[in-house]
Amino acid sequence: MKFWQFALRNVIRNARAYFAYFLSSSFSITVFFSFAVYRYHPRLQHIQNYKETGPLFTLIGFTQFVIVLFSFFFLVYSIGTFLNVRKKQFGVLTILGISHRQLKRLIFLENMIIGLLSIFVGIQAGLVFSNFFLLITSKISGINGLYLYWPSEAIQTTVATFLILFTIVSIFTPALIRTQKIVHLLRGGIRGKKERSPSVIISIFSLLCLFSGYIFAAYPQSYITEKSLTNGIGLLIILAIIPLVTIGTYFLFSQASFLFIWILKKRRRFYMKKTNMLWISDLASRVRININMLFVVTMLSVITFTTITTLYAFNKYTKASILEAFPFPFTYVSYEGNILEAKHIAALETELRTDKFTYQKHKAIIYKDKAANEEIWIIKQSDYNILAKFLNRPQVQLTGHETYIVPRYSPIPLELLTNPFLKQTKITLQSNKKEFHIKETATKPIIPEDAYAYLIVLQDHAVDNEIPHLEPMTFYNFQVDDWENTMPLTKRILHMTTEDIKSVSPHTDQQGEQDKKVPFQIFTSSDELYVDKRWNVANFFIGTFLGIIFFMGAGSVLYFRMYTDLTREAEKYKTITKIGLTKAEMTCSATIQLAILFFVPYVIASIHTIFAIKFIQSTLSFSLLKEEILILGLFGIIEIIFFFLIRSFYIQKLSQHIKL
Repeated sequence: MKFWQFALRNVIRNARAYFAYFLSSSFSITVFFSFAVYRYHPRLQHIQNYKETGPLFTLIGFTQFVIVLFSFFFLVYSIGTFLNVRKKQFGVLTILGISHRQLKRLIFLENMIIGLLSIFVGIQAGLVFSNFFLLITSKISGINGLYLYWPSEAIQTTVATFLILFTIVSIFTPALIRTQKIVHLLRGGIRGKKERSPSVIISIFSLLCLFSGYIFAAYPQSYITEKSLTNGIGLLIILAIIPLVTIGTYFLFSQASFLFIWILKKRRRFYMKKTNMLWISDLASRVRININMLFVVTMLSVITFTTITTLYAFNKYTKASILEAFPFPFTYVSYEGNILEAKHIAALETELRTDKFTYQKHKAIIYKDKAANEEIWIIKQSDYNILAKFLNRPQVQLTGHETYIVPRYSPIPLELLTNPFLKQTKITLQSNKKEFHIKETATKPIIPEDAYAYLIVLQDHAVDNEIPHLEPMTFYNFQVDDWENTMPLTKRILHMTTEDIKSVSPHTDQQGEQDKKVPFQIFTSSDELYVDKRWNVANFFIGTFLGIIFFMGAGSVLYFRMYTDLTREAEKYKTITKIGLTKAEMTCSATIQLAILFFVPYVIASIHTIFAIKFIQSTLSFSLLKEEILILGLFGIIEIIFFFLIRSFYIQKLSQHIKL
């Protein structure tokens, strides 16, 4: 038998242990390859500037980098775990005369065999699903005609990338097996460890870290203020949330968990009941061995749950977010002296009627001014109330020296934290130094956020008699039914206005000077919806793939630990059966221990996710509760199914070793 054949047989002999590792690696390669198939598509190479403008194309390079980086750490962790499990095999081989150099060569060959098989299977799976993948990416990117082709460049890139990755890992992983005494190798690397008392101080510290991170995430408004952002304290607290939760999570498993087990042992009535003593007494040992596994699985799960929940919500609420930023589908602002006003409004109405859209138009006069060094637009109360009625907003009733402030952005809490303008109780107009009391501040903008101006509502009498000398602007708002389907119309209007801009200022060289001479502005929603939808769908599509990779990695790590603990657990139960342990009691004890190792990371990750989403939600104008429940519930169901599959395999293997 040749040496490479011996390595191949070792891989086949340990196929069950390597299964989850092989599956996760193959899936990562499949996703990487699928993105490469899209990236190197011949049709995309001929689209001018598409690389700079296509959202999906832009994200793919970053995603492939993340996949490779994750795969590297996943391979190192997984192979290190397998090598520790196989120390007994290495001890036997050492007795039989294998040299340290040959042992390293054996480990290298085994890793490369698994790597080559993973690359082959991953590319084959990618080829099978490449047509389906191209159909989805074609719809997301808006590029038609992404036909199926032979992806030679994608294959070369994938093979080269992961071959280099597996080679690097295979070269350095033998260093994890240091020269040790044969006796220790034969014992499988398991040393008797005296159970240590948990550190109460570190346990309390871990809980304080977690609670601090949770409080900072749940109540950002308590520390994100103008002053805190100015002196940097608010930013430091935001940056400290992730380290606090990470440190707290690690010490929760490494210290606080043992304190909890110690408390269970002190409750003698519970501890001595049925098989409780069996699983509780062994739980500390299993947790100590699996500290790193529990921590890694928890953090990977948090990344997965938070990423997919957030991206799913953004994709779902794309239209709602556009309506927040652009309350009216079409807004036309005409400055004084605009000779194109009549032409543009007539053209817009003609296009709407031609495409059979039902619409309502409102015309108002707005005045430009400044207050507290901020650009403001002033509107009459009567005009504002008409707009508010169109949008089902509350009506405003003001006295002579009262004003109503409409913010520039939504949600207002974010703007309140960063801009002191909305925290005032009084406002003084720069033009005539008149002071007005701020009666109330709206919760949502009513003019397009791209206007970058606060809207100030004043009583009609105050506008007519106290500020008549300001430069007026004519403000046209169009409320259009089924506006999300007005993209073709929007393109035609924007093309016309762009050509008019060129004709108005044809000799302007600098963009800034040209903008100052443009006598109008037009704001449209459908093009913003189109762009945002593509970005959000692309983000969700790619984020979901990454989330699945992370979750499969977490599941694989769990599988590794179950498999590696199997031999030790079988020996333990074999000994206990001699004093009368029944099969039902063995099944009950093993199930409880497995359930703790499986579901504790999921529960802690879910709690982390709830507070992470709470923090993200504070910057949004909509709730993520439904999406959060859906994603956590979906992954919870997957976790339960996976648990019962592993439990079935685990109990079956224990039963084979133990005759009951």
